[in-house]
Amino acid sequence: MISIKLKKTILVVLDTIFIMATVVPVLVLLKECIEAAIVGTIPWGFGYGVDYGEKIFGIEAFFYVMSFYLAFFFVLVALWAMLYVFTSFFTVFTLVYLKK
Repeated sequence: MISIKLKKTILVVLDTIFIMATVVPVLVLLKECIEAAIVGTIPWGFGYGVDYGEKIFGIEAFFYVMSFYLAFFFVLVALWAMLYVFTSFFTVFTLVYLKK
């Protein structure tokens, strides 16, 4: 039989893992967007071979990269949203269970 203290510890560890799994993809996306804003990015379809179009910088590049990730990785975004909702409910459950 598992003790109450061990159950609470397992819940806290699981909740921490779920929170980290929810936060890490957002941080990776923000890193890519900020890097594109600083270094610049070439919009897709504006040049082929060695004839590239002009780089875009700043907030335009930030939103370009963000919309690219959200559009082309929509399935992963939907899975992330479900993970976010699950993690939110699991965190509330953990907090309620720990107060007992």
